[in-house]
Amino acid sequence: SDEPMLFMTKDGGYKQYVLIRERPLDEPFHFTKKAMNASMGPEEAADVVISEILADTNIRNVSVTENIPARIDGNSGFRLAFVYTDVDGFIFKTVYYGFIKGEAFYNIRYGATQEDYFQNDLKTFEGVLNSFKLAAAK
Repeated sequence: SDEPMLFMTKDGGYKQYVLIRERPLDEPFHFTKKAMNASMGPEEAADVVISEILADTNIRNVSVTENIPARIDGNSGFRLAFVYTDVDGFIFKTVYYGFIKGEAFYNIRYGATQEDYFQNDLKTFEGVLNSFKLAAAK
C-alpha cells in the first residue's frame, strides 16, 4: 500500500525494527478486510488489529500477551504486546501502539527476535515512542 511509512533497524529487520505507519481509516486491512472508523474507541481499534494479526497467513503461533489503554502524543490509544513465529522460523516479540486521529489510524511498532535483542533495544524504542509527534497539517 502507499500510505506513509517509516521503517528503521539497527542490525537488520531479522534482529529488530521500528515501524511507524499512517493509514486511512477506510482502507480495509489485508487479511480480515475489516476497516476502522472515527467513532471507534481504542479497545475496538485494538480488536481490529488483533483480528488482523491472527488472520495473517505469514505468521504463526501468535500469542497476545498485553492489550491495555495507552496515550501516544496525547492521543487515546492502545498498547498490544504479542509474540509470533515468522515464515522463516524466527520468533518475534512485538510491542504495538495505535490510535485513531482524524481520518487516519497511526501505529508505532517495535519488533525484535526474542529476549536478547528485544531487551537491548526496548529503551531506544521507548525514546522513539516518547518523541513521536504528529506534524500539524499545513
